[in-house]
Amino acid sequence: MDSITQAALGAVVGQSVAARSLGRRALVFGVVAGTLPDLDGVVINLFDGDAFDQWVHHRGITHSLFFGPVVGTLLGHITWRYYAWRDRRRVARGKTPLGLGDADKRWSWTILWVLALFTHALLDALTTYGTQLLAPFSDYRFAFDAMSIVDPVYTIPLLLAVVVGLLPWRQLHRKMAVAMLVLSTAYIGYCSWLKLSAEAYAADQLANEGVTYSRLDAHATLFQGAYRRIVVQQSAGYLVGYYTRWAPGPIQWRHYPQGDHPAIGVVEQTREGRIADWFASEKNYKFVRADGAGGYEVIFRDMRYGLPVERDEGLFGLRAMVGRDLNLQGSPQQTRPGSALRRDRVGALFRRMYGLAFPQT
Repeated sequence: MDSITQAALGAVVGQSVAARSLGRRALVFGVVAGTLPDLDGVVINLFDGDAFDQWVHHRGITHSLFFGPVVGTLLGHITWRYYAWRDRRRVARGKTPLGLGDADKRWSWTILWVLALFTHALLDALTTYGTQLLAPFSDYRFAFDAMSIVDPVYTIPLLLAVVVGLLPWRQLHRKMAVAMLVLSTAYIGYCSWLKLSAEAYAADQLANEGVTYSRLDAHATLFQGAYRRIVVQQSAGYLVGYYTRWAPGPIQWRHYPQGDHPAIGVVEQTREGRIADWFASEKNYKFVRADGAGGYEVIFRDMRYGLPVERDEGLFGLRAMVGRDLNLQGSPQQTRPGSALRRDRVGALFRRMYGLAFPQT
């Protein structure tokens, strides 16, 4: 999820497990721990990684199930030793020690770091983007599709707990953190139920329509979890529709026939094409456009993401140019949302969520 949410979650986890023993530093170090795994993107850039390297390595080893227990234990020990050293220096100067390096604080620091790092990976795995939970032993992307990558309904309770944690009422810090952590976790359960119910509804409708398919998934759309993007994989392409339990009705399907042009095969064999297919969990809609000069423009669209707009072909993807001789012209490039996230389209997303309008077939 977004960095603000991850920082807030880290802070609330820190307050929940260590506010009594570490005070406000539990919040501060929780923010650091909640943000730390996403610095993998910065490291990739330092080593001159390109946009496709970001797809491969972001949410990799720093987001694995092993990172929190291993690195968190190490950082907890380092933090404890640091404060023990500071306390010795304060005593040597005739000052009162902070007490944060006492022997009984070692486990508080360790638990804080381990849980804040560990929950970062779990939260990201609940989104559509996918997280390599078993890295470095496997590059399989776990994506449970319960949450949107940005969801204010989930984030606001966490931020409220952070604000309370900055106020002088120390007796409320841990209680508020625990309460908001329970509330936000319950919301995750609600979003998971919305996903499962949307998939069940879509499966029933397709069965009644006599439609066969190989896979059906209900992906969260932007900023909320109720309005679901239903992606149905078939041998000949994709069906895409939208559904919300807040305004149920027949899903209107839009068909995207998968292209079979030989230029597509050329791009599929490139490093970038293989990464794009892996990143999208093999849900790339692929088609070809003539480029006006006798060659071909090959487009991959990640069908997991999209908005109910005029040409709903996904937000992320790949673009490559192939000549008439089927030789690649330059390197394939990533495509980004751009104008797809215009204010009017985001507004239409929320109106459709409440059943005020539905996309046209």
